[in-house]
Amino acid sequence: MVDEASARGVRFGRTTVVAVAGDLLDQPVQALVLGGNRRGIMGPGIGMALRSIAGADIEREVMSQAPLLLGTTVMTGAGRLVERGVDMIFHAIVSEYLGAPPAAPVIRRALQATLQSAETRRVRSLAIASFARATGDRRTRTAELAEPVVDEIVAHLRRSASRIERIVLVERYSDDVPVAVEVIARARQRSWAKSA
Repeated sequence: MVDEASARGVRFGRTTVVAVAGDLLDQPVQALVLGGNRRGIMGPGIGMALRSIAGADIEREVMSQAPLLLGTTVMTGAGRLVERGVDMIFHAIVSEYLGAPPAAPVIRRALQATLQSAETRRVRSLAIASFARATGDRRTRTAELAEPVVDEIVAHLRRSASRIERIVLVERYSDDVPVAVEVIARARQRSWAKSA
C-alpha cells in the first residue's frame, strides 16, 4: 500500500518524482515518454491507444526517421493530445524490434537523451511509461527496470540545474507502484542525501 507521503512524491531539488498507476495518456503533463523500437513501429497497449486517441501521424512521424539508434530519443508532436495539454511525445528507443525486452544500459542512454531533449525544450512536467513487460515475474521485472530509470533521473538532476518540476513514473498495475516508490526512496537516500 502506498502511503500519503509517497503519493505526493519525493523531491530531488526542485523536481518531484512520483509513481502512479494508470494510463500514460491521462497524465496531466506537458510531455509523455514511451519506449520505442528501432523501426518506430508502435505496438499494442500504449502504442495502440496513442494511435487511436492522438492520431496515426505520430507513428508515421517516428517511422519516417527509421532506422533509429538504440539509446536515443525521437520527439514528435502530440497530435490530438494537445487538447489535453500535452505538447510533445518522446519515443525512447530501447528495443531492437517490437516486443524485444529492453536492457538496462540502453534504457539509461535513451532516458538520458530524453531528459536532455526535454530540458532543451523547457519541459516542466513529463510522464514516463513503465518499460516493464507483463511477462515472467512482473514485480521483479518492474524493480529491475525501475532502477535504471530512477538512477538516470537522479543522475540527470544532480548534474544539471533542471527546470523540470514534476516527473511521473506511470505503472500499468497498482501493485507495481509500491515497488517503484521503494526504488525512488532508496535513490533519494543513497544518492541525494550525500549532496544535500
